[in-house]
Amino acid sequence: MYKSEYVLGLIGSIILTAVSALSYAGCLIVALFVGAFKPLIEQVMNRILGSMFIDLAAVASNISGLIVVVASVWFVFSAAAFILGYVGAAKLNKDDKNGGVLLIVAGVLSFFTFFGLIPSVLMLVGGIMALSKKQPAHP
Repeated sequence: MYKSEYVLGLIGSIILTAVSALSYAGCLIVALFVGAFKPLIEQVMNRILGSMFIDLAAVASNISGLIVVVASVWFVFSAAAFILGYVGAAKLNKDDKNGGVLLIVAGVLSFFTFFGLIPSVLMLVGGIMALSKKQPAHP
């Protein structure tokens, strides 16, 4: 039977992994969409804005580049958090203290990601439960 700390850490890591992968893929698709339809966007905006001169090609490429950079940095934080979450959950079977600390670190890291609130709470609760558990006295 698995410990509740293990289950919380594992569920938090699984949710964070899925959300991170889907969000990163979505950001890349949006960046590709903006880059691929740059001429169409420029034509539509020139018709809407009329005679105003704006280099929309540069704006569109800057936006798509910014999306890729922000998504990549966010994904690095998410990857570090879910790897620490998996390792922390696995360590709970051998040592509650080390696993609990890893889950707390993973929870704090996942809090700084965009969709990491629920996994963060799950990992933090699992880590705190592991650290606050009293060890049984061995005679």
